[in-house]
Amino acid sequence: MFNRFLSFLISLMLVFGFSSQVRGEDTIIFSQVGDIKQKTDFVDVQQIIPNIELDIKYATIDNFTHSKLYDSSQALLRQGTAEKLKKVANEVGEKGYRLKIWDAYRSPDAQFAMWKLIPDRRYIADPI
Repeated sequence: MFNRFLSFLISLMLVFGFSSQVRGEDTIIFSQVGDIKQKTDFVDVQQIIPNIELDIKYATIDNFTHSKLYDSSQALLRQGTAEKLKKVANEVGEKGYRLKIWDAYRSPDAQFAMWKLIPDRRYIADPI
């Protein structure tokens, strides 16, 4: 029961945390879509939560597309989301648990590649 609640809580934080307007101070990550390069407030979650476990499936072929969609197994989250998740990590850490991330920010290029492989709205959001 606790594990289900924790999974639900983390999912809510990831979904609603992405709308946060908090800006990162030290970390500047640039995202590029086509020829447009822009500054973002994304941070590497392991810089904020060093003991978090990552298993980024789309950086391997061990996923439902059977294709490697990410160039890196780095997990990017918005600064505010990562800070909120750190609070959860600390809380569950006191109970002997650790957080694990299977996916985080997905670039538009990766979403288009996923849609190209499996264009089925039951499983993948149409990137258009």
